Amino acid sequence: MLGAELFYEGVDDYRPVYHELYDRMMDKGVIIQGTNGGHTLRFLPDYLIVKKDIDLAVGKLEEALGEVGD
Repeated sequence: MLGAELFYEGVDDYRPVYHELYDRMMDKGVIIQGTNGGHTLRFLPDYLIVKKDIDLAVGKLEEALGEVGD
């Protein structure tokens, strides 16, 4: 399992941000899970994940983070 914390200046409630990010990641074919009120993203990759898959997921996350709030 891997976790990443979201941080946006001035944001106290991460639930709306997480829901938008979740929708964008699903559209890109990557499933994420939120915890801690959407402040923390949880990734649960396969046990035998390969670097190519990690690079793909990170790239899609970067794209989605750039789109949130548009």
